[in-house]
Amino acid sequence: MTREKFMTTISFVRAGAALSLGPGLGVHPERQAVPIAPGRRAAPAPGLHDALRERARAAPEATAFYFIDTDERLSTLTNAALLAHARAAAGALARRGVGSGARVLLSFATGPDVVVALFGCVLLGAVPILLEPPFASKRALSWRSRAAAILRGAGARALIVEASLHEQAETVARGAAAPPVLVPADLAGSDDFDDEPAPAPDALAFIQYTSGTTSEPRGVMVSHRALLANARGIGEISGYREGELSLGWLPLHHDMGLVGVVLAPFLHGLPVALLPPLSFVLRPQRWLWAMHHLRGALSPAPNFAYQLCLGKIGDDQLAGLDLGAWRLAYNGAEFIDAGTVAAFRRRFGPYGLPARSVHPVYGMAEFVLAATFPAADSEPRVDFVARERLNRDGVAAPVAPDDPAALAFVGVGRPFPGHAMKIVDAAGVALPERVQGQIVLRGPSLTEGYVGDPDASAAALRDGWLCTGDLGYVADGELFVTGRCKELVVKAGRNYHPQALEAAAGRVPGARAGCIAAFGEYDPADGTEAVVVVVETAETGRDALARLARAVERAVLAETGLRPDRVVLVAPRSLPKTSSGKLQRLEIRDLTRADRLRDLMPRDA
Repeated sequence: MTREKFMTTISFVRAGAALSLGPGLGVHPERQAVPIAPGRRAAPAPGLHDALRERARAAPEATAFYFIDTDERLSTLTNAALLAHARAAAGALARRGVGSGARVLLSFATGPDVVVALFGCVLLGAVPILLEPPFASKRALSWRSRAAAILRGAGARALIVEASLHEQAETVARGAAAPPVLVPADLAGSDDFDDEPAPAPDALAFIQYTSGTTSEPRGVMVSHRALLANARGIGEISGYREGELSLGWLPLHHDMGLVGVVLAPFLHGLPVALLPPLSFVLRPQRWLWAMHHLRGALSPAPNFAYQLCLGKIGDDQLAGLDLGAWRLAYNGAEFIDAGTVAAFRRRFGPYGLPARSVHPVYGMAEFVLAATFPAADSEPRVDFVARERLNRDGVAAPVAPDDPAALAFVGVGRPFPGHAMKIVDAAGVALPERVQGQIVLRGPSLTEGYVGDPDASAAALRDGWLCTGDLGYVADGELFVTGRCKELVVKAGRNYHPQALEAAAGRVPGARAGCIAAFGEYDPADGTEAVVVVVETAETGRDALARLARAVERAVLAETGLRPDRVVLVAPRSLPKTSSGKLQRLEIRDLTRADRLRDLMPRDA
């Protein structure tokens, strides 16, 4: 049966009119009556398998997913249609020899097809692995390389890809164990698949490949037990309410996109709205107007996204915007800048953004997603500490907010009930409050380890604790993240956090905030590290570039007490990032060392 025929027999998606995500847009008819006032708490289902079937039974015509594509066309998928198509997808996989426990690689742009394939795996009991599709032809080679590595490493038994990737996926499959390659049309057919029993709690729910900011990407194994524990914790601390909508543009191969936007809310019976990542990057206001149109209550994003909204959206693009339903604007997945948090609240407060909506959080794929959350109704807490004490002794000594030598760190809350956290030194000994060390975590959200990499698993999981590689300290029971262990800049015996240097440089006009990397490069002549700051800029001309370099030096010195030894100015989109948008500092350091980044500023300037 062709996909076109299938779509006429079972409504795949309900197509709506094209939107205009900007001034003049009203509220979607289905979302107009949703109350903003606190209502009934949403209870989690026992698992994804049960949630999918129960939602289709209890409310078959209710919308499970809203999709807004890059052309701003809206479509919806009901609970009944989702179950029917997931059954068809599961049956298509089963007919090709894929069974419960088998690993399946999915590579799609954000849209209905990836959701159907994902939940087809859920019904079958298969283990999905989501891989970012290439967004440009020049990235096709890296996609094939990564797909081949995942096939080999994870032992995937099938590939499901969007139609445009079929030929490339066939090439990858022939180079591996020749697993079947399917496209969306192959998943269409009868929905008479007999559901497999719900997987055991210790069975794998999915495999999440990490972004690879400081190492090669690794496949994090996430069990159903861990997923449910994390989703319950998120829902409990966030206070999910019946009828609230989760909305996001983050890619689903990223843990914040997959779990934070989709799976945790879905397990609690909440509808989900998805935008493609490119839609946000091209026009950040689309995110805010989608929240307005669908009365979104829950939406996560990394810090750079909030900064992008501040810098790229003009007041004329906000007329009539109402963000009053946005109860929790989660900020996580990368270092959180206190200035960005404050500026976002100021800028969008007049557009209805609740004063306590900005919600700094901390987590990683090895803990499913979330490790610490603040209380849902709390104000973001900013801790001001003495720069010199932290850099020299690792002590976070409080100082006044207006102290010119203060460093500002944002609180990211406490562990979920049943989970634990501590700060340890290099020997693993627990440290007292306000002493910086490595963050380690324990609890039912913990990963099973890395696929096919027992050495990396043993290094990360020690005596039941996850060694995160992140630095932080605890004050009054709340966690403050300060940086990465491997990325500290050591200058004259003092430790400096690259995020602080980057944030200072990012406030200089002409520098592209979020596209700046700071690192140390050992200088044998001085016997210490030279501090290098690499800055993307659209500036051109020798004089303008020279002024920018000097301004960056002054700004970094004024805010951190450390003068960069070298400022490298590069063109926009020069710096490598992970698939989730995080800067790869160590790779940038290596590229700079090898003189493979084109410095716009002549060395003799």
